[in-house]
Amino acid sequence: MNPELLIKLHKDIEDCFAPDPPRKAKSMQASQIGHPCDLFHVRNFLDYTLAKEWTLQSRRNFYMGKKIEKLWIAEIRKSDNIRIFNEQQEITWDKYNISGHIDGWLQYKKEEPILFDIKSMHPYIWQKFNENDIDAYKQFDRLPYYKKAISQGQIYMAMSNTEHFLFIIVNKSNLAEKFIYMPLDYQHTEMLIQRSIRVMDYVAKEIRPDPIEFDEIWCEKLCPYNHICLPNRRYEGAEFVDNEEIVDAAQRYFELKELAKEYTEINAYLKAQLGKYEKGGFIDGGNYEFAITETHYKAQPEKKVLAKPERIEKRVVLIDHRKGEGGGKNADGKADN
Repeated sequence: MNPELLIKLHKDIEDCFAPDPPRKAKSMQASQIGHPCDLFHVRNFLDYTLAKEWTLQSRRNFYMGKKIEKLWIAEIRKSDNIRIFNEQQEITWDKYNISGHIDGWLQYKKEEPILFDIKSMHPYIWQKFNENDIDAYKQFDRLPYYKKAISQGQIYMAMSNTEHFLFIIVNKSNLAEKFIYMPLDYQHTEMLIQRSIRVMDYVAKEIRPDPIEFDEIWCEKLCPYNHICLPNRRYEGAEFVDNEEIVDAAQRYFELKELAKEYTEINAYLKAQLGKYEKGGFIDGGNYEFAITETHYKAQPEKKVLAKPERIEKRVVLIDHRKGEGGGKNADGKADN
């Protein structure tokens, strides 16, 4: 295919995911209220035109999350025992100028309805949650891109006059769900209300408060104003480089850094799961092969600096047959002719 045609195809598809123009905040958004920086919230009212655009990947991720949410709900509606209502209902708390859109309420048979919010996740992240753990919801606080989820759920409960909340986390690969319960925390909710009161006072007076102490997650990953804020960093006399090639390379560097972290996590997961098998085998109809090897180590004598007992170490090797790795083997292990 003509390479120029491929470029045009990609460009047109990118345009389909074009971001919405920046909009001035009219209220504190429940989905954002968990951000601890008052300056971030004030800028959403006063400096919204300065916010960085979402990356194409971020826009795609957001779009896919919404699609998965609708798909899961459509499947659940087929049940005669489960009722979902008030889906995507806008709720407001005029007294504190807070607003949001709840995903809905879920009711099983004649049980008490419960407020819920759906979060779609990568399979590896999804696996970290144990729905039988009463504190499982606290796991959100350990995940960079889900750190605002707890505050979002807490303020939704306060706004809806309920003490019970359900996170429905959905595996992006197969729509499998887990139900993560969270109770109302009055102290947490009061903290969010006070944040909203404080921010609205700043906005009314057009005061931009000091930013929070620099935090790698909140400031670098979760703030669209970090390019003008730069909290707790000294740039006096520093050079600002805008060379296009260097900028592109720097952006790609951080993209690959995130991918490398994900690779390490998935690699550990696959090795742990596949290591449970005694023999090697194939995945996805033969597209991938895994081999199990064992290495026997003799005991190291005590006179050695690092004395070690006799042991056997198991190793898992993954082969991608889609790219012709591993000597071009077919699913039956025979070489291609």
